[in-house]
Amino acid sequence: MEDELITLNIGGTVFKTCRSKLLKYPNSKLGSLTPASEHYLPSSKEYFFDRNPELFNVVLDYYRYDRQQLHIPNYICGSVLLQEFEFWGLPLVNIAECCFHIYTKHEDEEAIQQNLFTRHSETQIYSNLTNSFRKQLWLVLDQPNYSRIAQFVNDL
Repeated sequence: MEDELITLNIGGTVFKTCRSKLLKYPNSKLGSLTPASEHYLPSSKEYFFDRNPELFNVVLDYYRYDRQQLHIPNYICGSVLLQEFEFWGLPLVNIAECCFHIYTKHEDEEAIQQNLFTRHSETQIYSNLTNSFRKQLWLVLDQPNYSRIAQFVNDL
């Protein structure tokens, strides 16, 4: 029995592969495609997904090759790849050691951004407290009738 050829239109770029490759992950979006799918276009006999075709090359390679490791091109952002694999319902595992830095780079960048945000927030809180204290001090010194403390300081 000949393996059925599947046509996938990903963001306008046509990909063809064998159904048996997609069945490697039967619970994934591609592994569970049927002509009843909302993505199936009967007029062109293809499945259409409005996704990035460059990223899809990596996804389709994940299905095609029986590699023990996933290889990621240098130009792909790790967080975008993670989102893409989540969309397709694939596990993002067994990243090759030579490519692991590409995937984890976004985690390092997110940690740096979070650290900067935390520092900025702490600085902003300190700044707000300082400004509030300055305002209160100014009122005490400038307006003797502002409070009892202001009256006491004024009497000194």
